[in-house]
Amino acid sequence: MDTIIFPWGPFTISVLSLSFSVAIIISLIMVYIAGRRSNLSVQTVIDFILICLVSGVIGGRLTHVLAVNRSYYLQHLDQIIHLQDGGMSFWGGFILALVAVMIWSGRRNYILKPYLDAAAPALALGLSIGRIGYPWQGKIMSAPYPWGIIKDGQVVHPEGVYAIILLMLLYIYLTHRRRQVHYQGELILIFIAGYGLINLIVDHFSRLPVVWGWATAGQLVSLAMIILAVTYFIGGSKIYSSSYYFNQRIYRRPPSRFKLPARILWLAVLTAAQVYSYYLINGIPVGLIRLMI
Repeated sequence: MDTIIFPWGPFTISVLSLSFSVAIIISLIMVYIAGRRSNLSVQTVIDFILICLVSGVIGGRLTHVLAVNRSYYLQHLDQIIHLQDGGMSFWGGFILALVAVMIWSGRRNYILKPYLDAAAPALALGLSIGRIGYPWQGKIMSAPYPWGIIKDGQVVHPEGVYAIILLMLLYIYLTHRRRQVHYQGELILIFIAGYGLINLIVDHFSRLPVVWGWATAGQLVSLAMIILAVTYFIGGSKIYSSSYYFNQRIYRRPPSRFKLPARILWLAVLTAAQVYSYYLINGIPVGLIRLMI
């Protein structure tokens, strides 16, 4: 169950909605900064961000309403716009946002891939932050491992912690990789495949309903996205081998002001803070409870 922080008129501010809002704000700021470092114009970056934000929220919400809990929302139409109560599909929002910016870039005759690459690391970090307030859905553990949490008298997997750690690893890899890209569009393909793999792993430890064989709906969509991304990634160097394409601006990050050890420490602290926040909201890990007894 989502934790309510405080009510505000007809709305309620919950941990989920707060973490979701913080994740969006940080992600948008990161996309803007990355876009400017890639020498993309201010106006086009802002347009890209706004289109992604609006279409992403609409796509994510509609996918949840139509595919996940349609019968409930048909009886409670007013609840469709209550985003603070949760209920978003990442892949639904991502796909609609991708279609929207493809239409936008096609009409303006822009090369879309630098914008998508600028968004890739921000998406990974934003999803990690958003997981902090996500209600637990972990399966019961086969044994009471120290990192498990107690729910309804049983020790369950903290699948949110798994997601946070894996998404932070993906974020670290993307920020490192963007200085070594071979062609535009490479980072977003790595993100799609990486997030799809993370979703396959995390959903294995969740209580989400199985819709086919061993897989949840999210796992099936993730598997399809992984196949598409890997296929496109393998053929990318051949598809975009023309001198015209490689003459386009590719992201080159300026030298960091922080030395590598300081950067590693900062990322470790950020990951630990997210994991700590998740446990603070969802319950103390079993190992810590044992030490306190």
